[in-house]
Amino acid sequence: PSQGIFSPPGTGKLPSHGIFSPPMCAGCDTPISDRFLLRVNERSWHEACVKCAVCLQPLAGTCYSRNRQLYCKHDYEKLFQTKCSSCLKAIAPSELIMRVLENVYHVHCFYCCECERRLQRGDEFVLKEGQLLCRSDYEKEKEMLSAISPAPTEAGPARSLPMGKVAAGGDEGQRRL
Repeated sequence: PSQGIFSPPGTGKLPSHGIFSPPMCAGCDTPISDRFLLRVNERSWHEACVKCAVCLQPLAGTCYSRNRQLYCKHDYEKLFQTKCSSCLKAIAPSELIMRVLENVYHVHCFYCCECERRLQRGDEFVLKEGQLLCRSDYEKEKEMLSAISPAPTEAGPARSLPMGKVAAGGDEGQRRL
């Protein structure tokens, strides 16, 4: 989070001919001739131009910044906070997580979608269409599908998904696979 700092307008640059050039507002791109200006992320702003890029509410005290845009806490978290791939709720920076490819899970959400057994260190699993399946349920599903599908020679070669394995440890409170 960035915090606005009031600065006097004397931060403008003096051109070589000695005439004062006021700073330009990062929000509206017009000169700032007010008595005070706000400095946020090394850019100058009119006080009235410091507002959330999403809800357009004025920002006072604390604001969040990303890609040169300013946000209130609510909209910043809604747009950019990491969410669990299972429950879709926010993941706090201090929480332990499980990670599979680009998917991130709360530890308590890292379970088989069929039998709902929590996957532990050493367990093998498959990520199929965004869903976690333990090895046992994946094998059952594969057998069931092969029983009702045509033989592999008629429909092409049989295809199975790569099996993952829950790994131990991680860094900074995160567990990686």
